[in-house]
Amino acid sequence: MRATSFIQVLTCFFISIIGNHSVLGNDTILYRSIVQQLDHFGDLEAYDSVYYIYDHWIKTDSFNFMSCVEKGRIAHKVGVCYYLDNQEYQAVEKFKKALEFWTNCSEIDQSEVANTRFNIGVSYQYTPDIHLGKTYVNKAIQYLESDESTDMLDLAYKYQGAGAFYAELNDLVQSETYYQNALNLFLQLPEEKYELIYMYNLLMVLHLEFKNYDAAKNDVQKALDLSDQYPELSTSDDLAYIHLNGAIAYLETDMLDQARHHANVGLGFLDETEQPDLYSNGIELLGAICKQEGNYVDSRKYFDVVLQLRFESRRDNFNHLSRAIALENISEWHLAQREWKESLDFINDALRELCFSHKLDSEKNPLLNDQPIIDPLDVVRLLGIKSKIYTELFSNVSDTAYLLNKLSVHNKIDTIIHLNIANYYFESSKIEWYELAEMHYDEAVLTSIKLYDLLNDIQYLDQAQFFSARSKSLILQQHLKETSAWEEILSKEQLRRIKELVQQVASVRSAMNNASEDLDSLLQTYSSAQIELSIFHENLEQENSTFAAQKYLYAYTPSVEELQQKLNKRSIIIDYYLSADELISFWITSTQFYYQKTAFTDTVSNSIQELIDACHDPSNNFSTTQSHQVYQYLLEPGLQKATASISNLIIIPDDLLYGLSFDILVLDQQSNRFLVEEYLASFNYSTSLINFNDSKNEDRSFVGFGTNYSDALLDNVRDKTYLQDLNQLSNFVYAEQEVKEGAKLFDGRVFVNQEASLDNFFTFATEADIIYLSMHGIVDYDDPSKSCILFDDRNEELLLTPLNLQYQNLNTQLVILSSCNSASGKIYNGEGVNGMTRAFLFSGVKAVVSSLWSATEKTSMDLFQNLLLNFKAETSASKALQLAKKKYLSNASPRFQHPYYWANYVLVGNSNAPSANKLQPVYLLVIGLLAAILIFLLARRRKTNQKR
Repeated sequence: MRATSFIQVLTCFFISIIGNHSVLGNDTILYRSIVQQLDHFGDLEAYDSVYYIYDHWIKTDSFNFMSCVEKGRIAHKVGVCYYLDNQEYQAVEKFKKALEFWTNCSEIDQSEVANTRFNIGVSYQYTPDIHLGKTYVNKAIQYLESDESTDMLDLAYKYQGAGAFYAELNDLVQSETYYQNALNLFLQLPEEKYELIYMYNLLMVLHLEFKNYDAAKNDVQKALDLSDQYPELSTSDDLAYIHLNGAIAYLETDMLDQARHHANVGLGFLDETEQPDLYSNGIELLGAICKQEGNYVDSRKYFDVVLQLRFESRRDNFNHLSRAIALENISEWHLAQREWKESLDFINDALRELCFSHKLDSEKNPLLNDQPIIDPLDVVRLLGIKSKIYTELFSNVSDTAYLLNKLSVHNKIDTIIHLNIANYYFESSKIEWYELAEMHYDEAVLTSIKLYDLLNDIQYLDQAQFFSARSKSLILQQHLKETSAWEEILSKEQLRRIKELVQQVASVRSAMNNASEDLDSLLQTYSSAQIELSIFHENLEQENSTFAAQKYLYAYTPSVEELQQKLNKRSIIIDYYLSADELISFWITSTQFYYQKTAFTDTVSNSIQELIDACHDPSNNFSTTQSHQVYQYLLEPGLQKATASISNLIIIPDDLLYGLSFDILVLDQQSNRFLVEEYLASFNYSTSLINFNDSKNEDRSFVGFGTNYSDALLDNVRDKTYLQDLNQLSNFVYAEQEVKEGAKLFDGRVFVNQEASLDNFFTFATEADIIYLSMHGIVDYDDPSKSCILFDDRNEELLLTPLNLQYQNLNTQLVILSSCNSASGKIYNGEGVNGMTRAFLFSGVKAVVSSLWSATEKTSMDLFQNLLLNFKAETSASKALQLAKKKYLSNASPRFQHPYYWANYVLVGNSNAPSANKLQPVYLLVIGLLAAILIFLLARRRKTNQKR
């Protein structure tokens, strides 16, 4: 069920605030006369008269004799009227006309130009071309921030409007940043308490949209506290908004009594005749509450009232969404009543209403062309409901046509997801949006498999694996594709500038993480840095059509056939997909493609988690029986189906499996052999990211960074960073020795102790084939941007964070992180583990060896020295790590064979698995010998013929 939020029933008032404060100084009589006429009819909302007056005067010679300032101000006033008349494109046209009049107009105040730019952006907000408004909004804010004469209240309103603009774009990060800036300014203006209430309403809507219901409830309480404290400032509409949004938050968390209370209180402040839109929201909520309680009779009555109210008015684009939601709720009502045909009819009507600017296909789904979807999340949600209806229809009549229709729906959803992510400039914005949409891949994978089982057509198994690949690390894939293209498209100066701006954003974000005071000032600086980076992106898109096209190119997903062509005979790709209650795995060899499906119960989940937990502490009992059972569950059935002799596993994990070191799985309980003793295992985030290129044969350049840290390590870190809970942080003993031993093997360069600084890292690491870091790793499971590698504490800058690594283009073959927890991080649905390992891959590194749990320093040194020795001998990185682990196990006493000591390190990224079209040295030797023999025999034959 969906309830319409308050932001969707507000008419943005920012233009009307700034549209009527033109300064009349030495203006002409004609100008004053026109302005008075425009203001008069504008106040009466007689907009046709406004347009007539403008169209009349602009054609006269008298108008041409006006100053550039006056012409622009008149065009601006008419633009305001078009905006208030819900004719946004005409508003944009008139605002742009004002800018045209003001071009090279030395008399115009640039703040007016900025205001008009802002108005263009806000006008685009209510059109299918909302993305075109970003440039205007950002440039307006940038100017107003830099202008010392900008009124604080005016800037607060602009932040507020910009936040609402980005909320419509579903950009949580930028919207929340702007809203917080507005809130901070309003807090400094005691006379603006009313705006604080309004701001908490805006924030609660944003948090509701991104399903952060606890934050929304907190916003509700803050708004209510303020309205209690200043009752004279709270209008009935304000209180209605607060309570209705509160009702949504409580409804979504199944607190139905509280939801009903807030809905009824909110309705008590409203009049059905005067506020039909807002009143319908309250009725809609009561219907949803009744439906949740199983009271379908009353819920339908409420929903019918909502539908009637919303179809009585057709004023603007908001009403398209509100009517779509009303139709959606009735569709879900019929679905709950098992009335599937009726449910399908209503959801199709909802799609038609919401996608009013698109043509529909034969199944009444939107045709996705170059025209963007206005409300992509809402369209994805409606299509998701349609998918459920097709499931029920198929279950009822077993007609595979319904499953085929369902699959078509999920291909639409996939396209919308990929297109929409390209519209965000910041990774965090992309991730937050993707988390809301990614859930639909479950149904896509399961539907494809169902069709494969029914029709025995391999194309549907291909489709299932395709959806699995599409659901993993999409943002990482797009970023790597985009930055790779930039190297070819952009100039050196442009590349330098974009890296500089990214680092500026990262630097301010780091300062915000570290600061305990003056956060408001830093937040505004952070916002300004984001704006500057956004504007740079926007300018590049406008100036370079190739650059603009790149961001809309899908991240390429290879087919199973393409993967098979690159695999050698001893390799297998295992792509795991964890749905709500099933674990699905796709198995790809050079000649086979099959899948496994098994129930994923709480018992199985707990068993895997217990096995993972046992590895994190050597005092924990490690059960070989449990390990073998997990092996039997995850790997044994699939490996038994492989017809070739498999030795190389390329594993694509999902969800819980990201934390499992597959090397610890016990193959048989008789010998207790670990998987690492027989199989080479490497990991990747998606089949789309597998690189099959062999290791380079030329000498590899090496740079190492290691520090034993100072005796004042804890105090230095606490003083200089945001890191406080550091009781387990200790000095190193072997770090310097580690990196020096590695450098000897490759004749490389090392930076130890105080020289192990961030400056040296960014100066010397970018050209290395191997980067070796022996340092503390810190993981933040709540905020991935705070995960870090801790450089030497005697330097002012200590932390290498994911933000620092963005756009570095390291192009490094292998990074070795001899650091605790460096393979861990926050797990996002679909995108995977977001931490330091992913950050290095994001920067262009081909493979990362990192740790799933706390590392022991001595074991790490032994493992990595052997890994580097093996890698020096031209062994692939994954093979080098396997051999190092096998050597450790062969020499370790029983006590130190506990997985804690050796299994924490995993290789993520390019496994350097030899591809099918590359011949190994042993085969080359055999072929060489055969060729030599053949040449010898031919030579003998020639001699014999010559004798004859």
